[in-house]
Amino acid sequence: MLKSLKTLALGGALLTANATWTQAQPAFSAPAAQEFTYGSPSVIRPMNVSNYSIQLSGLDVYLSGWGLPLNGVPSEFIWQYTAIGNPTAIAGQGSFAYTGIADLGTGIIYNSTTGRFNYLVVYYKLGVGHFLDIYEVPVPIVPTAAPVLISSVQLSNSTNYGRIRMDSYSQYAAAIVWEYPGVGIQTQACHNGTWGNVLTLSGTANATGPDIALLPRNGTVYVNYAYYDAGAGTITESTIDRNVLLSSTGTVSPLVEDVYSAGTIASHIVLDCPDYNNNTPNWAYTFTDGQKVMVRYRDYATSFSANTVCVNDGATFGNQSTMPWYEAYSPSLHYGSGSFGGSTGQITVAWYASDNMATHGYIAMEMSADGTTLLSAPDYMALPNAFTPNKYPFFNIWYRNTTGIALSKTSDFNFSPGFLYASYFDYNNVTGNYQLHHAFHQWNNPVFKGGAPAAGIEKSIAAASIATYPNPFRDDMTATVTLPGSGALDLQLFDMTGHKVWQYQATLDKGTHQVKVGEVSSLAPGIYLLNSSFNNKKIGAQMVTKQ
Repeated sequence: MLKSLKTLALGGALLTANATWTQAQPAFSAPAAQEFTYGSPSVIRPMNVSNYSIQLSGLDVYLSGWGLPLNGVPSEFIWQYTAIGNPTAIAGQGSFAYTGIADLGTGIIYNSTTGRFNYLVVYYKLGVGHFLDIYEVPVPIVPTAAPVLISSVQLSNSTNYGRIRMDSYSQYAAAIVWEYPGVGIQTQACHNGTWGNVLTLSGTANATGPDIALLPRNGTVYVNYAYYDAGAGTITESTIDRNVLLSSTGTVSPLVEDVYSAGTIASHIVLDCPDYNNNTPNWAYTFTDGQKVMVRYRDYATSFSANTVCVNDGATFGNQSTMPWYEAYSPSLHYGSGSFGGSTGQITVAWYASDNMATHGYIAMEMSADGTTLLSAPDYMALPNAFTPNKYPFFNIWYRNTTGIALSKTSDFNFSPGFLYASYFDYNNVTGNYQLHHAFHQWNNPVFKGGAPAAGIEKSIAAASIATYPNPFRDDMTATVTLPGSGALDLQLFDMTGHKVWQYQATLDKGTHQVKVGEVSSLAPGIYLLNSSFNNKKIGAQMVTKQ
């Protein structure tokens, strides 16, 4: 049951009775979003959660992972397919169990050699090292068929834990970063299923807790890193061309863009970059000291230098401060474009708040990319079914290494679903079990809000499908389109700089149609994007390769 605002303010009322604070309690706007729990109840005391979402083969694809780094205790990698624009219309779902691992992260890549999608799962295996598991699914995706594990690659031989993270972009680019204690921060990049060498970032021997985010800029994908040096109390943000990573061996030296004196921090760093190619090197990351939730960001539209803002102290955005009532844990960040017609440059921050008495749960806020304007409803957005009567019992012990909530990093217009996906776990004090929650926030809403499209639309769009062959192609390519009824079909082919090189528009009857993609023999070899829509509603977007 969703808590009322009166119930959510209970903790503050109890505290105020024993204190002289006169500042108003912050309000948590009640959510109106789809949410469900899915995950094995045998996952106990989780310490990390991750997710990744994308639109493929006429489906919204959602991957998630959660678990605990204890030998013999299960963790879980979850996959789910839903109708486009309707996260409650589940077409298929399942999971794979892991044991004795930490930091289960997920991502997606298109493998141009096999012509199939690869689901990527990264993790640290206790006492053994860092790993990358590669699952394969067909193109187009069969919603009822589970992914198949085809490869497990050991990335390091570290016998000591070090955080591992991953990001994917636009089906063709992916990169991983991990901490190898005693060696430094290591990384590996991928292009269309082909992986480069394992590399060490220079000058990172003392760095810990890295995160990674991919940034499209000037037709190139850059890999951005953020990591912490506890001895110096600094957070370093750096960047490097992904092509350099793909062609290098040994040690590489990213361009250090910012070094921030953060002092002692009480959480992991979570970094993200905008997925829209606006040719600016923007980025943002978040962390907390236990009460203040900080965002360090760079917005080239307003400043060449990075700036820092506290999102929950009431000083910048006109919202009520959560201090001194609420402790802050485990912040997560999404740097998005408000996909599908929204304004560009939106940064969403979510975290776990607790007054240590009666109110414990996940809240969020959204700000403009220049760090000046509150875009969500004052004071904060409550997430659905995200409040429990008891505080998670292990946050006080392991809070520095706990990631209790994850926001999908996806915001690419061509592939992003119509929702910001959130994953978070809660604790049942009666049963002693945890649940993994999956919630969906529609773009450009001031509260955490979800909603299905108009009646019948999701059914029609889910039934429409497209497949291309051959892929890769050389001189000719054909699109096979199946339509649920009569209507307008629109196919558009783009190169990776966003230039439209071909378009097909026609009114077609219900059924399956063969459409020859023309003028492709003269195209330069490389990766192209085929966008398809039916009656002005998106069917999907596919990566195709010209040889």
